[in-house]
Amino acid sequence: MHRMRILLADDNAALRQTVRQIIEENPRWRICGEAADGRTAVELARRLHPDIVILDYKMPLMNGVEAAHLIGSFLPHAAMVLFTGEATKAVVQQARGSGIGAVLSKAGHGYLRLLSFIDRVSSETQGRHSASLGKRRSSKRHGPSDFGSTLGL
Repeated sequence: MHRMRILLADDNAALRQTVRQIIEENPRWRICGEAADGRTAVELARRLHPDIVILDYKMPLMNGVEAAHLIGSFLPHAAMVLFTGEATKAVVQQARGSGIGAVLSKAGHGYLRLLSFIDRVSSETQGRHSASLGKRRSSKRHGPSDFGSTLGL
């Protein structure tokens, strides 16, 4: 079984700890790295090659959309989600074309939506792994048309 490798980037350490605990309750998923700023997120993505990247929008040194642009340039297969308290229409507009598959608010049912996003990516990835046994991984990138968003992405 392929275990989904997830990179988590948020400047709030308590939130990172909570998200890690929730995600790692699922034995198919694991946090492979954590970053407190956008620049470190890009560096870790380059080194760790995660399947999924969770980015906050508002982080020091580089915001989540800027980080997603860079990560997408060298990890086109990684699914990216903006998990943020700044889920405004302006942020959603900035996320378009960056490789971000969904913009999810941390408020309300945000954690459930995040888990749903990860589950969908995990299911699709498992399907590709099963169907391709030994074949090269699909070049499909997880973008806005794949996952949509409650915020119109």
